Amino acid sequence: MYPFTPRVFPVKLNEGGRTIRQRSMKHLQTKLSSNVWVAMLFAYLVLLIFGNALLHNNPIGGGDLHYNLSVKTIISEQLRSGNMPYWNPYSVSGVPIIADPNHGFFYPINFILSFLADQIVALNLNLVLHVFLGLFLMFQFLKKIGIGQYTAIFGAIAYGLSNVVAARIYAGHLNYLQIYSLIPALFLITEYFIGSPSFHKRLVNSTLFGLLFACMFFLGVQQVLIYVLGLWIVYLIFRLHQEGLLSSITIWMLFVFQFVFISFLISPLLLPSLSAINQSIRSQPMSNEFRFEGSIKAMNFKRLLSPNILGSPLIGEFQQGRVGVNYQESALYFGLLPFLLFLFAPVNKKRRGLAYLLWAVFFFVLWLSRGNNGALYPLLSHLPIIDRFRIPGRVLILIPFIGSVGAAIGLSLLNKVAARKKIPSYFIGIGAILLLCVDYGFVHHSLFTLSDPTIKNFQQYSVVARAIEPTPRARVLNFGFNSVRFHLEEVGGVMPLLNRNLAEYVNYLEGIDIEDYKYGGGVGAKALMTKRIFESKLMDLLNVHYGVTANNANFDRILTNIVENPNYYPRTLLSAHHIVISDKKSALDYLSSPSFDPLMQVVLSEDPPLVNPIPRTDAKILGEVRIVKYSPNKITIQSQSNVPQWLILNDLYYPEWKATVNGSIVPVFRANYIARAIALPAGTSNVVFYYDGTLVRRGIIMSGITILVMLGFNIASFVHERKK
Repeated sequence: MYPFTPRVFPVKLNEGGRTIRQRSMKHLQTKLSSNVWVAMLFAYLVLLIFGNALLHNNPIGGGDLHYNLSVKTIISEQLRSGNMPYWNPYSVSGVPIIADPNHGFFYPINFILSFLADQIVALNLNLVLHVFLGLFLMFQFLKKIGIGQYTAIFGAIAYGLSNVVAARIYAGHLNYLQIYSLIPALFLITEYFIGSPSFHKRLVNSTLFGLLFACMFFLGVQQVLIYVLGLWIVYLIFRLHQEGLLSSITIWMLFVFQFVFISFLISPLLLPSLSAINQSIRSQPMSNEFRFEGSIKAMNFKRLLSPNILGSPLIGEFQQGRVGVNYQESALYFGLLPFLLFLFAPVNKKRRGLAYLLWAVFFFVLWLSRGNNGALYPLLSHLPIIDRFRIPGRVLILIPFIGSVGAAIGLSLLNKVAARKKIPSYFIGIGAILLLCVDYGFVHHSLFTLSDPTIKNFQQYSVVARAIEPTPRARVLNFGFNSVRFHLEEVGGVMPLLNRNLAEYVNYLEGIDIEDYKYGGGVGAKALMTKRIFESKLMDLLNVHYGVTANNANFDRILTNIVENPNYYPRTLLSAHHIVISDKKSALDYLSSPSFDPLMQVVLSEDPPLVNPIPRTDAKILGEVRIVKYSPNKITIQSQSNVPQWLILNDLYYPEWKATVNGSIVPVFRANYIARAIALPAGTSNVVFYYDGTLVRRGIIMSGITILVMLGFNIASFVHERKK
């Protein structure tokens, strides 16, 4: 019947008479069941904290939530209209979106939620999801390194609901919260990689590591990511040494290969962001004043035992709405009980090596956070990339991870002592969990449930928006973050990679050194609302039509506090002649002088070698220009002139903005210090300014090809292993 002789394989049985496969399936079912109920527990805990805000669609958090919501709104509008969100014209006189790493556009969860019309819902879901992920991923990591179930739950709660989470929610720092929640996943994948029995599985896990690291890079908190990477390298060396794999060339080659893979994978963000950095105040190393801003004093390490958030019930300033969170020091407190357990972690003989490592890194992080108060950070701050960072205290975001793992090790020791006394281990675990929840509930509850009412209250904003809606197109000053939602173009705002030319322009307006950059990355519009500045010619050139003098959070009597600038210049100008002034101070002095007439002359920062000189003429110059269509990524203009002239568009100059005249590409020059200018021929011209997304598209293609290549390697490895 059979053309071959069938081979008979013996079935191995264990003592219970079950096959090895049956035993493995039973183990898998038990593991899945355990993970499911723990996931349900964490989901219940998260919903218990944030459920009311989700149910009533109240925005969770405050602080920078205004900024996040304004950016997410323009991203959502552009994506749902079928366009890439290259440019945001409504904040800080116009800023790039995709090119700014802090916007986290390419992070998969951010990208998916951007398609929701209601971005308050999207932000709430994003935040709650990452709080849950922080809990569950930390639990999985602790279980993977051999920590018991209830002890792992305790460690996960200590990490996932720590003071870092409370402070960042209070401050509206979504990207910090996101990267914080993913830190345990990096170490979890590393454990799976080390324990892989074959090359194929190691390749799969190293690929997962590369994808995860790229996602963390897309969140735009590179300073924190470098700190996390340093901790991960130390842990990897420690674990490889423990397993006797430290000298394995294959393992190290896999990680080298993965970091090459990561460098191509992050191209969609890396390529445009390099251009944005070159145009920003971060294009050069910071001065020591800003580099060491946020250094932690040794006396403040007492926060390991008590929280320091102004606004917690312990201090009682929360109801008054005072913003007093020290975001860096807040990371020191991860619960009183976890810290005490961490102290006893080295007594656990089974995990003494890991406990000693955690304590060594713990003290190193504290030392590094001292900034200019210690000797270590000043040495490191001269290294490339790090010399662009500020606030050394940000490294403290690693403390809850270190402390929570150490606390789990300490609680494991307590469980062993209880077992000798014949006390069930789950008594100790559940008791510790309850004590921790009481601790966190008392300290963090008001911060977790904070909802800034001004975010949803549009009524007063809409009254102002209708009163100052500029026609024709012009800018407003001091309206605030809500300008995006009303499509008003605001001069001020926050931009981590603040345009260097705009920063110098504003500094000159404020009467300070033009290169005294505010590395916080914002334009304080309220500071510009003075009579001297508002009536200056530079403000006219900035196309500012209206200013709001009231506090944005309180619009009482707002209609009496709107100031109109009747002398503002229109968004587009025609000028017959140009002058080149390369010196920054001289150019701004000339622009603000009474002798400068922007309708007759344009100030360029460099000679236009590719443009034929526009001849001077005694004939009467006639010209007309109008904006046909204005969208974030593309501006269509029609002009008519009897002589060649310069067209000035009073939008921020940025290298990625290109132009065509009657279908032919023409060079765009920086004009009047911050604006764009092109040379027009005589006659009728159809002009199009467009944001050139070539770098982004090139990066997406490179990233896509890289993923396909890595997928091919993994498939080939799988096929090869099956053949063997």
